[in-house]
Amino acid sequence: MCVMVWAEVAAAAPPVYWNRRSAAKSTPRTTYYDRSGRTVARSRTVGNRTRYSDRSGRTTFTSRTRGNRSTVSDRSGRKVASSVTSGNRTSFYGRSGRKTGSSRTVGQRSTFYDRSGRKTGSSRTVNGRTTTYDRTGRVTSRSRSRK
Repeated sequence: MCVMVWAEVAAAAPPVYWNRRSAAKSTPRTTYYDRSGRTVARSRTVGNRTRYSDRSGRTTFTSRTRGNRSTVSDRSGRKVASSVTSGNRTSFYGRSGRKTGSSRTVGQRSTFYDRSGRKTGSSRTVNGRTTTYDRTGRVTSRSRSRK
């Protein structure tokens, strides 16, 4: 799943910092767009850390990955979310450690679920470009990753 300019993908998926899982993992720079094509956020990965910034370039979040676990911290360094990946499934947790949702990835497609297991959205990645959809199939956002 977020206090970023683009807080959530129209409530269809986890916040922007989780959509990196749907994008090409080897690309250190990603730009996120809303449905109309306007840039709403960017991210840059160096090593196991990814820094997210809003459209003005101000850092909003930082994520750190260790093995199959990722932790997201806000600008002040406070933990705001985390995830654990097992195989093709990822579970997302809030600041308190309570599970907030999950995703399942098969090939270039990811499906997002809420805490109860209901589908909330999906995404598809082709050549470093990820399109995110809500549960009805409507496009909610796009992102582009590059080296």
